[in-house]
Amino acid sequence: MPAPSSRPILFTPETFAMQIWGGVSHSYVRVGEALAALHRPPHFFAGLHGNRHLEDAQGLTITGARIGKIKNLWKLNLNLSRLWLRLWCLRHPGALIHDTYYWAPYRKFRGAGPYVVCVWDMIAEIYGPESGWSERARHARREAVDCADAIIVPSLSTAQDLQRLWSVDPARMVVAPLGVMRRQAPAWTPPPWPFVLHVGGRSRYKDFESTYRTVALLRREGREIGLVCFGSPLKTAEKKAVVAAGIPLERIIEETGTDERLAGIYAAAVALLYPSHYEGFGMPILEAMMQDCPVLCTDTPACLEAAGGAALVSRCGDVESFAAHLRLLLDHPQERARLIRTGRQRAESQPWSTTATGYLTAYALAEKNFQLRQG
Repeated sequence: MPAPSSRPILFTPETFAMQIWGGVSHSYVRVGEALAALHRPPHFFAGLHGNRHLEDAQGLTITGARIGKIKNLWKLNLNLSRLWLRLWCLRHPGALIHDTYYWAPYRKFRGAGPYVVCVWDMIAEIYGPESGWSERARHARREAVDCADAIIVPSLSTAQDLQRLWSVDPARMVVAPLGVMRRQAPAWTPPPWPFVLHVGGRSRYKDFESTYRTVALLRREGREIGLVCFGSPLKTAEKKAVVAAGIPLERIIEETGTDERLAGIYAAAVALLYPSHYEGFGMPILEAMMQDCPVLCTDTPACLEAAGGAALVSRCGDVESFAAHLRLLLDHPQERARLIRTGRQRAESQPWSTTATGYLTAYALAEKNFQLRQG
């Protein structure tokens, strides 16, 4: 068997084929670059994919072809990609297979070398719909975790969820918090009024309702404040709910695009309001802090971990508390400056090199467990 220091590391990011932009894909490009800087560059197997994060990857070896939007052909593309991957593994026996999402079918190849999975969160197990498909997917995810030689999680909170929900042995898990980097924000013309920023998903546990109700509460006090939503466009029902709460359409801006564009929006916002009831990590919290944007978040365990004491914290759904924190930032510039300063310090303590070091720890654990498994 190859020595641990020379064994190829293969990222099998099936989510690359499903995402155009996305936090998982972005994170793996950055951690891949950090691993390369530590002289353990991974090989990315992207297959037939539609992801744009790979385009700006620096110094990484990538097997795959970007074919643009694949919405109507994703099953065919995935099957072709899996066949392509099988051929790659046959030519590279003994590679360490690192599943970047924990239900992909690449666990079939685990017998050839160490097998590592990354569990980003337990959202599907906690909030997933009860259906035949979800039960099959849950079984596949559980099987991937059960047969892994090492499991990478982005937070202690997710590790505790795995232990609580699936009784996973903590000795098989490595906590590798995600990193963050400061971006040069391109010119972004902010509106002539202050605004609160909401980033990412808005359904269910993301609690978008708390965001717009907080803004609406301050508007009822006579404050001219608006809302910027970065992510997918607002649905008609969402717009109606926001307007009904008291925010006129001309005070709502919908934005999407690159990480650099988001960086410019962070820098212009009064605050990021992150009202999520559950997270595996809470990446926007650190992203905002790195771009000098104060953060208001909930007291969920992962959010508290990510914030590291550098955010203003409220209970889930406590609109009055969010509003009080927002008033503090609007009325007391020195408090906002203090939060920006402590937030930047917190974000700078989380470079991608630290994440990569955690991954190397997981690979060493996987190597050890694989050797035990081989007898």
